[in-house]
This record gives sequence, C-alpha cells and structure tokens, in this order.
Amino acid sequence: MDVPVLKRLITVEEFHRMGDAGVFPPEERIELIDGEIVSMTPIGPRHAGCVNRLTRRLVPKLGSILQLTPQNPIILNDTTEPQPDIVLVRARADDYSQAHPRPQDVVLVVEVADSSAEYDRRIKLPRGRPRRPAQPAGPVRRGHRRRRRAAP
Repeated sequence: MDVPVLKRLITVEEFHRMGDAGVFPPEERIELIDGEIVSMTPIGPRHAGCVNRLTRRLVPKLGSILQLTPQNPIILNDTTEPQPDIVLVRARADDYSQAHPRPQDVVLVVEVADSSAEYDRRIKLPRGRPRRPAQPAGPVRRGHRRRRRAAP
C-alpha cells in the first residue's frame, strides 16, 4: 500500500521570514516555486554574458516609464517568487525598495536558460500564465532558441 507523501508548502511571507531569520546562507541561490524552496543553478560565464548583453542593450531604450531589474525576485502569487534573469517593470519612485514587483507591475520577463532550460520551460514559464502564446523574439544565433512571452 502506497502512503501519500505530504508536503508542507510555504508562502512568500514565510519564505521572507525564514530569510530574515538567517535560515538560508546569504550566498545560497534559491527561489520559491509553488510553495517549494528550489535551488537555482549556478550562473556560468555564458549565462552572465548573455544577461549582461541584454541589460546593456535594453537599458538605454527604456526611458522613464520602465526600469530593468536583473536577477531580482517578482512575487507572482502567495506561494511563488521566482528570480528571473531580467524583468522589465513599470517605473516606481521607490525603485521597488518597499516591495517586490507583482504581476501588474511586470511588462516583460526574460529567463536565460542553458542547463536549466527544460525546468524553466516545464515549471517556471507556465507560472507566469501569459496572456498570449509564446512568439519568437528574434533571430536565433549559435543554436540557441529565444522565446517571447507576454507579461504574467
């Protein structure tokens, strides 16, 4: 007879309290997905270079209406707080120092995926629930695929 495994999922608020209490080492790369604490893959040079290039190209085009927030959390709901590589959000005077962006603040989410591509496609991307289907974001270079998703 199989016994069901019961999980104790946590909320974003509990996740933050755990962080404030020092439960996680400061250098640990984790995010909260559907109430579960998930370890993030290390950022390698190719990944970092891609995020740096995108940041350099996007920032000059943003103006004062939008701002770019790289590798910072967004709160999608009470149990999910991913840390996408790049997020374009509506600009706020406090630069989101009082609260992380929520879905209504988000204009674009970019995940740069190499070793985590399958996980990002199956688990993380569906959490954003795009308003329209994915579309190609531009030319593909060196065997990499790009996908554009509507805001969560």
